[in-house]
Amino acid sequence: MFHYVNHHAITELFAPAAAEHDPIVRAAALDTIQVEFIESLLELMERTAYELKMLNWNTGQIADHLGVSERKVKTLIGWYSARTGEWNPLHRRETETVIDISHFVQRKKNGAEKASPPNSAPLSS
Repeated sequence: MFHYVNHHAITELFAPAAAEHDPIVRAAALDTIQVEFIESLLELMERTAYELKMLNWNTGQIADHLGVSERKVKTLIGWYSARTGEWNPLHRRETETVIDISHFVQRKKNGAEKASPPNSAPLSS
């Protein structure tokens, strides 16, 4: 897959900060560039992780592809879901109507144990 990075645009981005003689002003400019760059990068990574998950990739595949940990992939998908309001594919869908039948299963199991004879047969004389 071919990837293109416009190095000229990156140079233009840093040119004003590089040309600044006052280190205090330069530091402020670099801080602004850093914050905006990181926010943009994170938003793209969030979206990419989310879209790959929606294509049924598992978190390990996404982590390998993006070069981050699986834990980071889960975090990115969660952030994307929270930011956009999209459903988080890592969460199980909640059901509204659930009936707990565990007491029936337990009663049936206990009843079956009482009704069944023991495994050993009586000795005949």
